[in-house]
Amino acid sequence: MGELTVSKRLSLGMVGGGRPAGIGELHRLGARLDGRFELAAGCFSRDPARNRDAARRLGVDPGRCYADFAAMAAGEAERPDRVDLVAVVAPNDMHVPVAQAFVERGFNVLCEKPLALTLGPARALQAAVARANAVFAVSHYFAGFPMLRQARAMVAAGALGPVRVVQYEHASEGLALGRPDGRPPVGAIADLGVHGAFVARFVAGARIERLAADAAQFTPGRGVEDDARVLMRLSGGARAAIWVSHAAAGLRRGVGLRVVGAKGALDWRIGEPDLLRHAPVGEPVRLLQRGGDGLDEAARSASRLPSGHAEGTIEAFATLYRDIADAIEKRPGAAPLHPTIDDGIAGAAFIEACAGSIARGGAWVDVPPV
Repeated sequence: MGELTVSKRLSLGMVGGGRPAGIGELHRLGARLDGRFELAAGCFSRDPARNRDAARRLGVDPGRCYADFAAMAAGEAERPDRVDLVAVVAPNDMHVPVAQAFVERGFNVLCEKPLALTLGPARALQAAVARANAVFAVSHYFAGFPMLRQARAMVAAGALGPVRVVQYEHASEGLALGRPDGRPPVGAIADLGVHGAFVARFVAGARIERLAADAAQFTPGRGVEDDARVLMRLSGGARAAIWVSHAAAGLRRGVGLRVVGAKGALDWRIGEPDLLRHAPVGEPVRLLQRGGDGLDEAARSASRLPSGHAEGTIEAFATLYRDIADAIEKRPGAAPLHPTIDDGIAGAAFIEACAGSIARGGAWVDVPPV
């Protein structure tokens, strides 16, 4: 934990996120927290009045409030002070076309998850990113929690021995996403399961090789699955399981992770994000605390407040933005851990494989490598 001197803020553009509440606001709060970014341009809504109102409310120059993302990509590309990063927080079906419009003009991009629901469009975007040689990040904000970074470092250092089991759950009640602009709601696998798949890979340091998925629709009229379970086989022989739900009555965003190895286990819960429980075999349980002693540098550098002062979701978003700023500026000594285009590809592969497994009655299917 330390202070960072910032001589000049990077400029941020945003596509989508015009509502005062929602994912766009989490991005804006996270981007501002460390003083690394300043919102300078955007296309916040397809509705002209809402778009202009959002720009006014957010203090964006009317001349840099664009009617659509294509106009924004073209307009910003012509400016000598073009934005340094574009945050794509548009509806899911627009992630790839919006991101591609900016990537092809050489912009750095942070795209909300899921990158895509199938591999084809995701692969096309991956190729564009490779040609552009720009920073591209995917908004798996769980990578920003210090104690998940600590868990990752401990697994990599062999503190648990060979990983045997990874268990993730992300369950909440009544999180219906509605039907914005006539689009159907997002299923639990694409909305929540893709987080679980990322966290399993991020912490265990392994890729998902095979999976078998089962899903249910408990909410009448929803049209997509609102509850799902996915069994996974990871590289290295570990087994993993995910439970995600929008229909878990009585639970409010119950997110948790367990990693079990031959020499012990780790346990993390979002209700106590500053704590990581380490249970070595034959030894007392150890409680590691964000900001405390004995942590890996990746966890220490992601901590902003002294130990005992809780940090959470906004700070996790801020850590992603900080990592992206470091990558853009190529800061000496920085070691960004932000999710990349490869993580977006892995998410699309996970979603597509789940759909294939469900269509085959829960059969095991292979997950293509990134």
